[in-house]
Amino acid sequence: MKKARRVPSWDELHCGAYKRLSPVLAEGWKRSIEEKVDPLKKELDVYDPDAFLQVKSESDNQEFFILSKSTIKDIVQTFEMQGVGIGIVSRDCCLLKAFGDNAFMEWAVRKGIRPGSLWSNNSAGVNAISIGMERKTLIYTAGSEHYCKMLGDVSIYFAPVYFSQSTDPLEKPKDIYCGGGIALFTPFLSQGDAYGAVVSLIARLVSFHYSTIVSTVGLIDVEGIAILGVDYYKGRKSVLYYNDSLFKVLEIPEEPLFYKQLDYLIDPVPENRAFWSLIESRKPVRNLPVTLSIRGKKYRYVIKSATPHSNLTEKNRGICLTISSVRQSNEALSKMVGHYAKTNFSDMIGENYTFKRAIQIAERIAPLDNNILILGESGTGKDLLAQSIHNASDRKSHPFVVLNCAALPRDLIASELFGHVEGAYTGSKRGGQMGKLELADGGTLFLDEIGDMPLDLQAVLLRVIEQKSFMRIGSNTNVQSDVRIISATNADLERKVKENKFRADLYYRLCGIRIMLPPLRERGKDIELLASYFVKRAVQAFKFPSVELDIDAISLLNSLPWNGNVRELQHTIESVLYLADGVITVELLREYLGLPKESQAPNHVIIIDEQALSEEEQQSRSLTKEYLEKVLIEYRYNKLEAAKALSISRPTLYKYMKQYNIQ
Repeated sequence: MKKARRVPSWDELHCGAYKRLSPVLAEGWKRSIEEKVDPLKKELDVYDPDAFLQVKSESDNQEFFILSKSTIKDIVQTFEMQGVGIGIVSRDCCLLKAFGDNAFMEWAVRKGIRPGSLWSNNSAGVNAISIGMERKTLIYTAGSEHYCKMLGDVSIYFAPVYFSQSTDPLEKPKDIYCGGGIALFTPFLSQGDAYGAVVSLIARLVSFHYSTIVSTVGLIDVEGIAILGVDYYKGRKSVLYYNDSLFKVLEIPEEPLFYKQLDYLIDPVPENRAFWSLIESRKPVRNLPVTLSIRGKKYRYVIKSATPHSNLTEKNRGICLTISSVRQSNEALSKMVGHYAKTNFSDMIGENYTFKRAIQIAERIAPLDNNILILGESGTGKDLLAQSIHNASDRKSHPFVVLNCAALPRDLIASELFGHVEGAYTGSKRGGQMGKLELADGGTLFLDEIGDMPLDLQAVLLRVIEQKSFMRIGSNTNVQSDVRIISATNADLERKVKENKFRADLYYRLCGIRIMLPPLRERGKDIELLASYFVKRAVQAFKFPSVELDIDAISLLNSLPWNGNVRELQHTIESVLYLADGVITVELLREYLGLPKESQAPNHVIIIDEQALSEEEQQSRSLTKEYLEKVLIEYRYNKLEAAKALSISRPTLYKYMKQYNIQ
């Protein structure tokens, strides 16, 4: 580009002097006149929001935009270019994005230089973007050279960006096409020779980044995969390219890294010897496990690929790395197989004071990182409370992994908890298997029915809690694991500790905070509240017509003992819903539950509650008709179980039933 040139005034150019411009500009002016572009327009044509979104989402524009964005952001911040803006321009001359300091952005708004604006010749007349994109050349236009008067105090520098689909970095580029361009905008009086070099440099870097990515992994920005391009120029190892995921994977704050030395990002020797040896050797690798020290903190990663590259046109040599975090990979796997919490505190329904108090305690301790022990009978919602605690904690974006200690054979619990390596035992999986502790890293491990864990495993679990590390079965390598443990049981652990069936030291480790959930029979009106909720939810889920509970059915529900608690109530409601014809009646409930008809049943049913009975009632309960009916209802007229509960023989039970005329 020439340093200076004498340009006629805008009025002179519009009176025919445009013919004295360079042949390229003169020809562009002629076409602008022929196409009847309004030279006095007050603002540029702009795509409407929907059309602009469509333009940005086109695959070519999307790749071009992502590649250009990171390069431009770094250059703008690194070189502190004041009053100057750099724009990304699509192949159809649409400005996709503009970058610059506050002074530039304010000026750009006044000039109409904004995303979605159109700079083609038939829209904005002659300008560097329209001519440069058409001619595929580096060019600049200044002041009166612009066909539209509104650009008379603007200077524009433009360079096209070329892409090649070649997958071999050592080959000469082929299948070259123009992906878009880079434009630099500045007020007319601020023009300078260096600006042309800047847009040319950015365009070449974007082109090189694209060829590097295509020739290595074919990825641009994939969640959970960090891409790091390293340049070896003159022996200095610098960050040439990176994607947005790099910061998430390495768990560092976002900042410009363009052309910063690599040891600014990855700690130098004596740390990370394996990594720096790989960088020095430039040898290709696949799926290499490494522990990296990053700014003093050590994490486990997998270098999924390391691919040396050379670009004959740009004379660059280096290596492209794709890196994933072991923890983040485990999290992705955990979510894929369903290891996440669905329930929140807002889903915990109930007005009973004891229940609400338990929820309040859980909400208060959720943000803490203490281990928690949840106690309560089966079906009271211990698992739902654990999920709610996880979702209200700082670990909510990490896995929620469940291990039911009572659902697995004794020999499999250890494998499920700690995982195993290939060949660890007969029947072990090929390639090994991660355990629940490894999958839960960073999140929450919910140990349901902890009271059923074998004693020998309790000792191992205690060591894991204390050391925050473990070994897979068959391995001698320690695996770090940062998990919060929430345990639950319906057993009396304190009694088990006294009976030497549960380790006292593990018990005290697990119950940093203890929460007791009350049984449903003690929650009073919550039975009706929950029943109505389950009816409404089932109607919506199964697309039933509207169904209601009649008042007698509610009374019967309130009278039942609900040994299976909320889970049993939910199952009952959802099952009887299939039999209901718009209304769940008391007769329908009695039929489903196997209870006698109302005419055969006592006038009222009382929940058996030892603490609610008077001393006199407790002494005479086995002799009265009323108490016998209570027991029969509690055991759903299972004569054998009722007789056992009364400590009498079955013939004696039949004798009493006949005596009291109980069918």
